[in-house]
Amino acid sequence: MLKTVGFTPGQIAQSVFAGSIALSIAALVIGLPLGLIATRVMFDVLTSSAGIGTGVGAMPGAFMLAWLIPGAIVVAALASALPARRAAEVGVADALRYE
Repeated sequence: MLKTVGFTPGQIAQSVFAGSIALSIAALVIGLPLGLIATRVMFDVLTSSAGIGTGVGAMPGAFMLAWLIPGAIVVAALASALPARRAAEVGVADALRYE
């Protein structure tokens, strides 16, 4: 569809690539805090059911969590490279045929 309004193959590939990066950033913003909360709750439930008490499990440190941010973005970029290239190679007629 983007080719019909004048996008070049490079612009289409960049669009797919940027969408993937934006989605991974949104997932980090939402998932990282929720994951930390869930981890804390699960540690407390498991340790209290084992009779140890709450607050025993060690949470990941800030240094470890800091590596998740660029790591997730790199994985998203690598995962979107092939789909972006394929989307850029689709002809206008082929794209319109399935819309």
